[in-house]
Amino acid sequence: MGSQFIPTRVTDRGSKAIGERRMAAARLSARAVAFKILHLRMPLAVVALTLASAPSASLLGRSVQQGIGAPGESPLRITVRSGFSYQDLSFASDAQGTTMLLSVERTRAWSVWAGFDYVNKFDDSAPGFRMGASYWADKSTVVSLNIEVAPEQIVVPRQAYTVQISRTLPNGLVPALGYRFADYATADTHMIMPEVTWYFSRFYWLVRYYLAVSAFGDQNTTTHSVLTRAYWSVTDPVTLSAGYVRANESFESGNPADPFAGFSANHVLAGVDWNIRSNVGVGITFDYEKRDNGSTLRRYDIRTFYRW
Repeated sequence: MGSQFIPTRVTDRGSKAIGERRMAAARLSARAVAFKILHLRMPLAVVALTLASAPSASLLGRSVQQGIGAPGESPLRITVRSGFSYQDLSFASDAQGTTMLLSVERTRAWSVWAGFDYVNKFDDSAPGFRMGASYWADKSTVVSLNIEVAPEQIVVPRQAYTVQISRTLPNGLVPALGYRFADYATADTHMIMPEVTWYFSRFYWLVRYYLAVSAFGDQNTTTHSVLTRAYWSVTDPVTLSAGYVRANESFESGNPADPFAGFSANHVLAGVDWNIRSNVGVGITFDYEKRDNGSTLRRYDIRTFYRW
């Protein structure tokens, strides 16, 4: 993926410092994997995960990055996250969504979270709740579980469960494997999500593959999708991102035109995250979606966090 932002010739001291930064980022990524499922809910099986936060040091705060791996340190942290989403659809009325999440975590040990989601799409209001936890099985392995509940809703899953395990490897590589089950009014979906994040000095690159099986009664449909996204820490408090998604969907729950109509779509993603202070940050993401049926969707997300 181009330059690794590391000079071809450096002193031993400089090489050691760069290696330490890369390993710190890798250790941070394993912890941050647990939070990638804390996204605003969307009705599509694959697109629901495309804007999930990648393991970004900027989102978690510079102080956390500096503290990762420090011997004997295990501070308790409380974080409040909030977000607002606006979707401009060419084929239906505009949609909005909000989320609020409270998390408590012990650095490099465990974390728990709970929150509230609300989506208004296709003239249907869908409130819901989520909760979850992550646990460091060892110094390099994180296991996480996220549960979403929205009884009797249509445009979002009535219930959904996501589990993920990630492992930090040498040279800044962090592979992860996730599984998601979602119970929609239209269909049930099973999704396998392998991914890998590769960390460099001030740059990291995420690649994720989606294998989704949707069950419509006795009929099953299998789709394949892929996401790639790059993050560049321009300065310590500012991170830019850009990405691309090729999504194949077998249905769109709640679509008034035809909820069972499948389609393919190309997504172009761009975003910026800014840590105003070590315990306060904001982020903005834009997603442009072009479907093979001629429809388009523009999505704007803004998110904030505050940490004690």
